[in-house]
Amino acid sequence: MRSCIRADNGMVENNFSKHADLYDKYADIQCLAAKELISKSPDRNIRNILDVGCGTGNYTLLLREKYNLA
Repeated sequence: MRSCIRADNGMVENNFSKHADLYDKYADIQCLAAKELISKSPDRNIRNILDVGCGTGNYTLLLREKYNLA
């Protein structure tokens, strides 16, 4: 059984902040996953959306395009 590795939250935050300008350049898999999730989301008149893992906002923009009343 593999042991869990505990991340130092301060270190994670510091490293992400330090390299945030590169995130979109290397986020191809995140973009593909977002597009796949959006394509599977229901076509309804949704008015409220909470994007808790918004990163740099790409998924939020896709949600806004599909659910323009939200």
